[in-house]
Amino acid sequence: MGAEWLSEVHAAHSRGALDGLTAGELADSLGLSGNQGKIAKALIIGGPSTEATAVRNIHRDRWGRLCSAIGPDDDTTPAPTVSEPEEPRSAAEILADRTRLQERDHRRLATLYTRTVEMPDARPFGVLIFGDPHLDDDGTDIQLVQRHVGLVRSTPGLYAACVGDVLNNWPHSGKLSKKWKDQRTTESEALTLADWFVSELAGRWVAFVGGNHDAWNGGSAANVLAQHGVPFALDELRARLVIPGCDPFVIHARHSFRGRSMYSRTHGGGRAALMDAPGADLYTAGHFHEAGIRQELTKDGIPYTVAQVGSYKRYDEYARRIGFQDGSVGGEAILVIVHPERPRGTFGRTLATADIEGGCKYLRALR
Repeated sequence: MGAEWLSEVHAAHSRGALDGLTAGELADSLGLSGNQGKIAKALIIGGPSTEATAVRNIHRDRWGRLCSAIGPDDDTTPAPTVSEPEEPRSAAEILADRTRLQERDHRRLATLYTRTVEMPDARPFGVLIFGDPHLDDDGTDIQLVQRHVGLVRSTPGLYAACVGDVLNNWPHSGKLSKKWKDQRTTESEALTLADWFVSELAGRWVAFVGGNHDAWNGGSAANVLAQHGVPFALDELRARLVIPGCDPFVIHARHSFRGRSMYSRTHGGGRAALMDAPGADLYTAGHFHEAGIRQELTKDGIPYTVAQVGSYKRYDEYARRIGFQDGSVGGEAILVIVHPERPRGTFGRTLATADIEGGCKYLRALR
């Protein structure tokens, strides 16, 4: 990711146009990507936030040169002002211009977190949802990851989705940067594993979201995922699976849904389903390394499935230290089987199971 866009950020920051904006608002106001917005926000704030975001040296250096070019801060120097056009614009012209720009922004945002996937036929199909893989962690069951990848490759009609945190991808600065020395896999090897994971299932991915770990180090892991052309978005994605002659199947994937409950591990996804309109068929997320399946009806009688997926990370010293369990066996992935011939809104169109191998046998029999 080049650093030329930082000049525009610096100019806007110098005239106070970015004061008080969040990273997302900053990105929207300047037409930046989400990663660029986070990087810019970290550079503007400085200090611990810069360390937590692990801004790459190329951005830090460029930002430093831009700041030094205007010299040290001087409270007596008036803030730069936006120059007025030679001929003042009428209210109608301003409104027309604002409308055009907002329509452009709306079109961009409408496609930023949505994807359309064309399914080849109307036979029953499955989606294996990978929980947080953390491929470079010593505590990850890497053999199980390989076995599940092999099942997707060898099972006709089986596709794949992932809810993020493909790697630990520890930041380069701050407290977590010390974690690199605690694992056997190097940073370059970790990125190689991420590349293997995505490319091994090329043509099978229907939804892929990045996690908080994937966004660290300037989004280095997320960049690997996006480069493969999979249906990918950072944090959230709504994938519309278009099936010949049948109603579509809609997947709403996030790394994490808002809302937690001590009584239900699927609370966040269920909350999203109840508040969503027009609604998805499947809500899936990870992040908490806990698994659960939920199938219910909304108050309008619309069925939905929540697949809260666990993690392949089996051993976690930090989780044990703060009172959480190590990862339990099962729930590392969840297999969702779809009967596309049944109309959307039919309770039973979707079957979800944590028995991956048994689910694959059932899918083969259905087809």
